[in-house]
Amino acid sequence: MEKELQFDAKKLTSKEQETLRKKIIRKLMQQGFTAEQNRAPRGGYQEVAEDCECSYSHVKETWRKYRDGGVSAINAVKIGRPVNSGRLTVEQQNEIKKLITDKNPEQLKLPGCLWDRENVRDLIKRVYAVSLALQNISVYLKKWGMTPQRPITRHYKQNPEAIEKWLNEDYPAIKERAKSENAEIHWGDETGCQNETNYVKGYAPKGQTPTMPVGNEHIRVNMISSVTNQGKLRFMFYRSSMNAKVFLKFLNRLIKSADRKIFLVVDNMKTHHAKIVKAWLEQHKKEIELFFLPPYSPQHNPDEYLNGNLKRELAKKGYSKTEDEIESKARSSMMKFQKNPEHVKSYFQAKQVKYAS
Repeated sequence: MEKELQFDAKKLTSKEQETLRKKIIRKLMQQGFTAEQNRAPRGGYQEVAEDCECSYSHVKETWRKYRDGGVSAINAVKIGRPVNSGRLTVEQQNEIKKLITDKNPEQLKLPGCLWDRENVRDLIKRVYAVSLALQNISVYLKKWGMTPQRPITRHYKQNPEAIEKWLNEDYPAIKERAKSENAEIHWGDETGCQNETNYVKGYAPKGQTPTMPVGNEHIRVNMISSVTNQGKLRFMFYRSSMNAKVFLKFLNRLIKSADRKIFLVVDNMKTHHAKIVKAWLEQHKKEIELFFLPPYSPQHNPDEYLNGNLKRELAKKGYSKTEDEIESKARSSMMKFQKNPEHVKSYFQAKQVKYAS
C-alpha cells in the first residue's frame, strides 16, 4: 500500500514538477536503473515514491518518460493559456468593437464588405497578435451586443451626402410646403409581379425537401403604386414596360382620386423626367408636383415596403401559369391592403423611412 502523501504533484508549479521528476530519476539511477531497461528492479518504484513523498504511479510514469524521451521529456512544460492567446483586455475589446462598428472589412484591407467571425478574428490577430478560436469570437460578439443580420443592400453609386441632405433639408422643406399649401404627400414606385419567387418557404420532414411546381415560362405583370402616411393606397397594373404614357395614365388617375393637391415623391427613373411628363406637369401644376429621391436610394421610399409585402403575399398563393392569374392574385392582395389604412401606415414605421411618417 502506498504511503499517505504530503502533497499532490499535480498541484505543483511546472518548475516544481520538473525538480521532482529529476529527483525521482536521480534516486532511481542511484538504485541501478538505466535508460536501457524496459522494466525497473522489483520494489524500486515504491522505495523512491516513499523517499520523494509522491505516488508509485507518478514515479513509474516519470521513469517511462525519461526512458523514452530522455531529459527533455521531463523538463518543465508551460501550463495554462499561451501568451497573447485566447483573451482580450477590456481596452482591447473596446477598440475592436469600435473598429468593426465604424468601418467595414474593405476599409481595413480585409476581404468582403461584411463582418463575419473570420474577419473579426483576423482583425484581432493583426492589431493585437492575439489568436482566438471562432467560438471565442462568437462569445465576444454576443457580449458586444452584435448579432448576425441580413444586410440592407445599397447601390455602390449611392451618395451619402445627398442622402443626408434629403433627410435633413430637402424633405423637411417639402413637408413644410405641403402643410402650407394643404397638399398631400404620396410616395410612388414601380414593381414587377412574376410567377417566380425566392420568398416562399414551407415545412417538411427533415431530409424531405418540399416540391413546388414551376414552369419554363417567365411571366410578369407590372404595377405602379403610391402610399401616404395617412394610410391611402393607389395602384395600377400594366403589361407593357414603363414609359411616359403609362406614367401619365397613372398620374391622371391619381389626381382624379384626390380632393387636394398631391406632392408625389418618386425615384430618378428616366421616364419620370421625360419631356412629355414635364409638359403635362406644367399644365397640372395646381394639382400635382413631382419630387425626386436622391439617386440609388430605394430604401428611403416607403412604397418599397408595399412592394415587398405584395411579393410575400403572392408567394403564399402558389405558382401562376398566366399573366391574368398573376394580376388577379396581386389585385386581390392590393385591395386587401387598400381596405386596411393602419396596415399601410405601418410601412412608414421601418427605420429607413420613419422620417416620412
